[in-house]
Amino acid sequence: IKRTGIDDVVDATAIHGFCGALGVLLAALFTTPENYLQVYGSSKGRADKCAGVFYGGDGTSLATALIFVLVVVAWTTLSVGFIFHVLRSFYVLRIPIAIEESGLEESQNGRHFLVEMGSNKTIGGPNMSPPGSFDNMAQIIAAPAPAIGRQVPAV
Repeated sequence: IKRTGIDDVVDATAIHGFCGALGVLLAALFTTPENYLQVYGSSKGRADKCAGVFYGGDGTSLATALIFVLVVVAWTTLSVGFIFHVLRSFYVLRIPIAIEESGLEESQNGRHFLVEMGSNKTIGGPNMSPPGSFDNMAQIIAAPAPAIGRQVPAV
């Protein structure tokens, strides 16, 4: 995902997408006839046929699992692609580069607030008390709410 340039900051694709697909495919390989009967409650003949490939199944479960994974990938790609296309056309997917470089704290909260690791030193916060103090919390709570929405650039 990172090599393709897709911005997946929480690795949702790797965690939910790839691991989910792997789980579906592994179940089609390693399901025993007994486990199939417990889950689906069908006849013994069907359980023997639909068991995992490594437990005597005829591959029906693996073919079904592959089709299922491909359909989920196609559905997700098309539906999310459409939504992102619409959002991109309204300029709401990315923030302007200048705001990204200055930091969202300042653009959304009206201040730049950064704490050095391992210290109580605040960098750049105007009239801010050290982090964790009650004065600091009162200042953060009393801060004006950020503006919702963005200005759409003129065409």
